[in-house]
Amino acid sequence: MLLSTIDNIISTHTPLKRSQDSHFKAFICTALNEKHLVHWLKLIYKTRVLLERYYQPWSYAVKTGFEDALKSLEKLGNFDFDLPVDLAVRQLQSIKDAF
Repeated sequence: MLLSTIDNIISTHTPLKRSQDSHFKAFICTALNEKHLVHWLKLIYKTRVLLERYYQPWSYAVKTGFEDALKSLEKLGNFDFDLPVDLAVRQLQSIKDAF
């Protein structure tokens, strides 16, 4: 589900030239809606190649594995979210569909 979510976000946001920030927000919203935020972040932060590519060796993410932050985020799993994941593309898709 993680990879299909990432693929869906890339396929909907990239053609409309949405920012990486918009991609990230859509990912977080989807993860919260699906109650997978902590699980998905754990997978990402345990992927050595991603850490080596995107983080400095001295960074918080590399040094701690983001574990203490993930413990704090676990509390969000007690809530039901229904966040819009297409906010950055919704209006542009509507315009595109009109033509």
